[in-house]
Amino acid sequence: VVSTISVYALVLGFMPLIWGPASDSFGRRKVLVWAMFAYAIATFLCGWSSSIALLIVFRALQAIGVASLVSVGAGVIADVFPIDVRGRAMGTYSIGPLLGPVLGPLFGGLVAEALGWRAIFFILAGAGVICWIMVFHLLPETLPVDRRSQEFPKPWRPLLLLRRRSILLMMCLLSALFSGMYSMVVTLPDILEDDYGLNSFETGIVMIPFGVGTLAGSVSGGRACD
Repeated sequence: VVSTISVYALVLGFMPLIWGPASDSFGRRKVLVWAMFAYAIATFLCGWSSSIALLIVFRALQAIGVASLVSVGAGVIADVFPIDVRGRAMGTYSIGPLLGPVLGPLFGGLVAEALGWRAIFFILAGAGVICWIMVFHLLPETLPVDRRSQEFPKPWRPLLLLRRRSILLMMCLLSALFSGMYSMVVTLPDILEDDYGLNSFETGIVMIPFGVGTLAGSVSGGRACD
């Protein structure tokens, strides 16, 4: 289980370097449509995995699709919202990715106990299909053709921003924060269940205060940026 999460997190951290430049060249909507389609298919295949090796492979493919929301979603917000309210919009948008790892053990635990672990992926695949349909039918293209990059996407180009001291510092801080969050999300359920005898639902309840803090921090932090 830990290995699947590690591979998922690794791919999730790398793929925005691909999706971001791709959306600058080909448009936000087209990238999101294909990425969400890939996510839904990969998530469904996770539920049918017959071995840990297949599960790791499909989890990596799942992360490839969902990673588009990290960079391309931020690009959509930058396209639509003026700079004086962009921080508030980003704070609201960040609620989902931050709450997911926290609320996942609560709802995932309930589903796993009632229907088995495969049902978690099937439910997520259904949600992915719904999101894909919404993106396909409701999301307009937010990056006009005249503002797109005329060059072929270069994944290494965003890394050049690390030459700026302020961006490098923020990257280090975010890396430390997310490392701590994922370490807690991965290890805390085992500790609570093995050492304290809690079931999956009770473990999820323990995670709720962290989720409340994440929600408050996202909203207040976004407002403070503006």
